[in-house]
Amino acid sequence: MSTPPPPFPVDAVPPPSPESTAQPGLPTRSTLSTPVDYVWLTRPGRAWWRLPLSLLLFLAIWVVIVMALGLALMVLGAMAGSDLAWLDAMDDPNATITPMLLLFTGLLLAALIPAAIISTWVTQRIRPGYVHSVAGRFRWRFFGEVTLILFPVWLGVIALQASLSGGLFSGPGPESRIVVFTVILWLTIPLQAAGEEYAFRGWLLQNIGGLIPNRLLAWAVPTILSAAVFAVAHGSFDPWILIDLGIFATATVLMIWRTGGLEAAISLHILNNVIVLQYQLINGGIDDVFVSSETTGSVLGVVFSLVTHAIAVAVVWWWAARRGVQRTTLTDPRIRPRHPLPPAGTLPPTERLMVVPQSRPSAYRPPSSS
Repeated sequence: MSTPPPPFPVDAVPPPSPESTAQPGLPTRSTLSTPVDYVWLTRPGRAWWRLPLSLLLFLAIWVVIVMALGLALMVLGAMAGSDLAWLDAMDDPNATITPMLLLFTGLLLAALIPAAIISTWVTQRIRPGYVHSVAGRFRWRFFGEVTLILFPVWLGVIALQASLSGGLFSGPGPESRIVVFTVILWLTIPLQAAGEEYAFRGWLLQNIGGLIPNRLLAWAVPTILSAAVFAVAHGSFDPWILIDLGIFATATVLMIWRTGGLEAAISLHILNNVIVLQYQLINGGIDDVFVSSETTGSVLGVVFSLVTHAIAVAVVWWWAARRGVQRTTLTDPRIRPRHPLPPAGTLPPTERLMVVPQSRPSAYRPPSSS
């Protein structure tokens, strides 16, 4: 009896994938054995060294983009005859906010979006769309719905907060360059808010959470890190400000957990920043709106933040349940998976399958003419 040939990997002759849209025999997607949520999208084929590599690539991409943006703004400013005072003001917490400073700050944080997406895509080898959500894309319709629902809620929150702080319109009045400020605000601040979510939530959740085999810890550990890093990155070490920012970060993570993507978190962040900045432009006092090393908070502010963010989370959870928003996926997020994953109830997705074929595939030979 002849001895069967030695085993070889399944991916040597890949069978058709059930979800593939490519030609038969050349699959680009496979089906996972069990559903995975947002934080575990990077688990298939995971290796520990991907985390530091992803961090280095993230920082490198962000620094390059920021340097290019800074250089472009300096050239444009020189052509327009403006000085570089806005650049010196970057390190001064007491600096006056100018349109150029607001523009550069918004673009600087917006650069976190490509840094987070590209670094996760390259090092984790998942399709870029899965950085947005478990659907493999940014769900614009859901984002729009959540924004429309949260807008009146958060507008009321900001109005109530301003009223409790001394009066709704108790400031000196509109800024002298309110039109220029408003244009820059609406063009850059939404991108700035989204950039912070892609970096402090998306990148941290997927790159760190994917390392942890326990699902609860896979969410808890990066959530704590996200809240801490997000709070410290704003520059104030006042304990009440740190707790306030930590509440915001935790609220957005809870939205991501329930909805399976960044859309609701980005929506809340955009609404908060745009409404607050626009209100300060109308009321006066835009220089005090940004958190700096001298910003302080209070226990009442923390309680107010906890209650209002809990309301926002509840609204998002309610709408996600009503709309049946996808929170997990069975589609393999990897780029051209090298082997098909086993069916449910068999080996884990990370196991490399080996088969013993009856015979080696041979090249097709046309029948010879007689």
